[in-house]
Amino acid sequence: MRFVSKYGHHTVQIRPEVVEAFATGQVRVLQRGILAHFHPFGLTPEERDFALGKFTFQGWYQEQDEATMVPLDYRIGLYDTDVAARDGQWDDETKLHVEETLLALEYYGDIAACPVVVLSPPWPKYDTYKGSPQQLVRKLIDDGHDLEAVLLYETTDGPHRQPVVDLLVEVLSNESMDKEEEVLA
Repeated sequence: MRFVSKYGHHTVQIRPEVVEAFATGQVRVLQRGILAHFHPFGLTPEERDFALGKFTFQGWYQEQDEATMVPLDYRIGLYDTDVAARDGQWDDETKLHVEETLLALEYYGDIAACPVVVLSPPWPKYDTYKGSPQQLVRKLIDDGHDLEAVLLYETTDGPHRQPVVDLLVEVLSNESMDKEEEVLA
């Protein structure tokens, strides 16, 4: 589950650290603390639009020309419980506790749970396409599909076919190289 905050570098204490101190100066940790650190990067365009619609931001920074406004992206924080659970080696119970705590804090207006965006396939029977990866990518190009959107679908909600993903990445990198060459020529 992903959460946004109206502050770029926001931190929320989920669970305090509990320690036992001994007369010898040693300390034993009885309960590990959990902090949710929000960071101002990694937002998807949908999450950015959701945060801009959800929160009110006071004041805008200007560029050096004193007319151009700086986009508010640096003021929006993101926290992903799936990434935090992987990095912190949490069990399912701890992850659920973190998500419930953050959902309870939504009431105060500084944090909001991002709506889940489910991507749709390029056509209804895309996931069961019987041809080779080369034939599939050729059909995508011939039909005029957005290859970046197809790659995003394939790696998130789609069937996760590694040969197709590799071929899409290769085609997209070749297209970007062709575009750079055209600009320079």
